[in-house]
Amino acid sequence: MNKSRQKELTRWLKQQSVISQRWLNISRLLGFV
Repeated sequence: MNKSRQKELTRWLKQQSVISQRWLNISRLLGFV
């Protein structure tokens, strides 16, 4: 696996984790309401 591809993958994974965390927080807030 070449370096640039690996960098893209890690960046994408980081974005996905941030988005999923945001959704978790939103769903948690909605659950409390």
